[in-house]
Amino acid sequence: MVAVGSSSTEGTGASGPTMTYPAQLDQILEARFPGAKIDVVNKGIGGETAAGTLARLDRDVLALKPDLVIWQLGTNDALRNVDAKTFATQAVEGIERIRRSGADLLLLEPQFLPKQAGNATYAAYVDAVRALGAANGVPVFRRSAVMRYWLDHKQFTATTMLSGDQLHMTDASYHCLAELMANAIVPSAMPAVEPPSTNASAQAIKLLSGPTAVRNAEMPR
Repeated sequence: MVAVGSSSTEGTGASGPTMTYPAQLDQILEARFPGAKIDVVNKGIGGETAAGTLARLDRDVLALKPDLVIWQLGTNDALRNVDAKTFATQAVEGIERIRRSGADLLLLEPQFLPKQAGNATYAAYVDAVRALGAANGVPVFRRSAVMRYWLDHKQFTATTMLSGDQLHMTDASYHCLAELMANAIVPSAMPAVEPPSTNASAQAIKLLSGPTAVRNAEMPR
């Protein structure tokens, strides 16, 4: 498996390389399936946008011939106000290239950030990643929803869920993310998906362009 994306994948906020979510995911899966050969390779680079991932996709991801790619995307594109159409087009290109390689794909949406709770643009990127997944028949790990649940049910506070910069996760929240992701990756637990749509890019652009449409859009559960 190859985990690709930005600082949440690289592990900013973790106390060390073994506490990143890809490293903890590797440990969890190896414990669940003793004797199986499992390798989760961390190819995250802090600050990366979708364009950055595309530029190194062949070299850092597809060249490894992974069975599964976990692509974390959207956070930096949202924070940097990357053009909606550009982001959607790049995301669809990445999805298509990964699938043509024969690898399975799981999208990891942006994290929930209390400081961005009222930011319609940031929320639109979360919903756009979900829409891209639905349109292309790719499962999306709803990290934002999970993190909101943790806070609402007092499993974490903002200071225990996020590191001092209030942007990146901590050892504990990375561990919980890895546990839930392991549950999603087990074949019997992998959600069913719909066949790809031909207008994936248009759907994402519409969501990113209209905050009201984003809030009212019906997303698959």
